[in-house]
Amino acid sequence: MVTQIIAGLKNFFIFNSTLGTKEGEELKKILYYYPITENTDIQIKNVGLVEGIIQFTETFKPSSPVSSLHTNRTRHLYYQPEKNYWMVMTLQINYATKEGSNDTEDLQDDIEDNVYESILKQAYLMYRLFWNTFESVKDIGNLKKTLELFYRAYIQNMKLANADILNILSGIQYLPLDKQTFLKVQCFINCLESNYGIIKYTSFLFNDHLIWSGVEPTDMQIVYQYLINNLLPANIETELQGGSIPRNSPSPFAALRHGRFITGPSNLKLAKTIGKVPKVYLFASGEARGYHLVVYRVLSATICLFIKGDIELTLDLFKVLDEFLNSKLISIVSDIAEYCSKQVVTPSGCSDSSPRFIYFNKLNLAYKSTVHLDNKQSGNIACPKESMKIAVEMKANAPSLGQSGETIVKTMNDYWVVMKVSNNREFYIALQQKNASLIDISEEVRRICETELKGIFFPQM
Repeated sequence: MVTQIIAGLKNFFIFNSTLGTKEGEELKKILYYYPITENTDIQIKNVGLVEGIIQFTETFKPSSPVSSLHTNRTRHLYYQPEKNYWMVMTLQINYATKEGSNDTEDLQDDIEDNVYESILKQAYLMYRLFWNTFESVKDIGNLKKTLELFYRAYIQNMKLANADILNILSGIQYLPLDKQTFLKVQCFINCLESNYGIIKYTSFLFNDHLIWSGVEPTDMQIVYQYLINNLLPANIETELQGGSIPRNSPSPFAALRHGRFITGPSNLKLAKTIGKVPKVYLFASGEARGYHLVVYRVLSATICLFIKGDIELTLDLFKVLDEFLNSKLISIVSDIAEYCSKQVVTPSGCSDSSPRFIYFNKLNLAYKSTVHLDNKQSGNIACPKESMKIAVEMKANAPSLGQSGETIVKTMNDYWVVMKVSNNREFYIALQQKNASLIDISEEVRRICETELKGIFFPQM
């Protein structure tokens, strides 16, 4: 038996080499450094080491910057989000101790580079969502302040221990509806945007699932991660206590029928100011465009309004929006909840031995997972971590499959992990079958595709 000690964050820093070119000015290069308790000599030494590694590796492959470095006890991840700016994350590799023995072994193989490279990239994208690019801040002092303000809290919430393939995919869970219910949602959004021209985009979520968004998928991808991982969990505890889908009550959520603003004035009757409304930056147009992000919650639905950044928000505007949104959303959300209550939630996941899968569509960034039992990255998964590790390795090798292909791996504990790629879609399946042949596994995969992915074409290999 092996007891594993998970990797931890050793340091995280951001620097720009062009800011301290003279000897004795090395500290000027450092824009942010964690942990702040580390003395400046160590900070300068670590940044200098990274600069040397970057310059050395450029001589071998100038077109592709270095992304990672492996040592016996650490894993270094590098990311260059903008010209001259580098972000570095160092993970401490602990060890596994065999029971009844003093022997230890490194856990280097348990750390997949592409997983933590994705985490590092998302750390930049999340900062950029609220503060624009590094380059947009002309005053270095102000840039250091914003980096300190943002990453002080962000790093504390980084879930490194349970990171897996979902961090790479960073997908969006969509909620498919019947035509009539979806049409009601679409008509509501069209009516909202036509009545209030200051609203540039609208996104409609039910629980953690996206139903509609006018925001481009590449921008919505990071907004969605912010909503489900940060903003919404902190604001919907009261709703979750009673369940998110109506069961026996003829009037579901009777105590919560009136909507409220999550960003903005929390209590319109008592509010004297509009409260906190974050400004976000979207980049799909090719340049940064700022918007006020107004989030409204009613029952289990979340409405995100992206209001033009040059508009001055007033308390009267929030009162008008509240009246409009609440009056029209109650019946729509009730219809959605009724539709969801009639659906079979876990058609293929009734037992521990049932096949588990992850589906991802690169075109609209949609994903669906029966492997992960929640969205909280708590390690609550329905298959061995070894299978997830294999899926991550398959993802890294996916380009070698071309436009379509299939990879099958069998583990020592009789688990089979299958990856199918076709038409910009990826499908990962983990199933446990003893004494099964490749033909048996292929037939089971075909059955799962037909059952779970109706209408999605996966050619037979």
